[in-house]
Amino acid sequence: MAYTSLLDLPKKQLAVLRWLVENGPASEYEIGRKANENRFAAHQAPKALLKKGLLRFILKGKAKTGRTIKVYYPTFKGFLAYFASFLPRTLDFQKIQKYYMEPENQEALRKAILNVQKLYPEEKIFAEWNTIEKWLGKVRSYYEICLAATHTLLEHPIIKNLKDNTLQSIKNEKLREIEKMDTLLTNIMRKIMEKDAFWISSFEESFASLYTERILSNKALNDYMKGTITPIPNENLYNLFQKIIDSKIKKAEDRIQRLNSIKKAFKALFKSQKSLEFPNF
Repeated sequence: MAYTSLLDLPKKQLAVLRWLVENGPASEYEIGRKANENRFAAHQAPKALLKKGLLRFILKGKAKTGRTIKVYYPTFKGFLAYFASFLPRTLDFQKIQKYYMEPENQEALRKAILNVQKLYPEEKIFAEWNTIEKWLGKVRSYYEICLAATHTLLEHPIIKNLKDNTLQSIKNEKLREIEKMDTLLTNIMRKIMEKDAFWISSFEESFASLYTERILSNKALNDYMKGTITPIPNENLYNLFQKIIDSKIKKAEDRIQRLNSIKKAFKALFKSQKSLEFPNF
């Protein structure tokens, strides 16, 4: 499974994922009856989504046939895949506005946000969603959440580095067959990324980075220049943003220190090379 496929799920899988995200946990029977999917799709789609780490299930007794009843619900990564599927493939903000202003899309996204809050009450971005929606308005806030979800799934540096390092490791071990490389990469990444904690922290970092750098910083600067700056009233979000910004500053400082060390080492290497080429007589 390539992680880019999360934004290109088969139609039936996406339909089942969307229904579960918007309507809450359900069994295969309920998926078939309420989500209006046939028996084959109601059975196969959850199985496929389960393998991709987008769903989990709990056992809930047995049916009259003796078959164990599985009740499926989205993982945090499943919620991210859902929001990523609502990101328009356009840079035209007028089209983006029109898309998120459609009542059908607003209702679906709002249902999804409420269900994230129920399943993950400790997650700060969704827990404080009313504040974010108030700051940005519905259209902008929905766009930002879908953009951050997509960024988390496909562009997060941790994921990129993991891919690069794993592929290099595979090459070093001379496993060059495409099938073997893909299988090994998938298994390694799945084990590391299955945990909700990874996806929650990655998503919070993505959202906070995008939000503070592209929107909040501009607004704060504009307000400051006008002399109309006002304090952020939400302490939970303020603390989260501050923590993530501090972490980014620390990483930047570490990188600067490393670059300075490399610069000094390179300078020393150049001097020693020069002394060898031009000996003193």
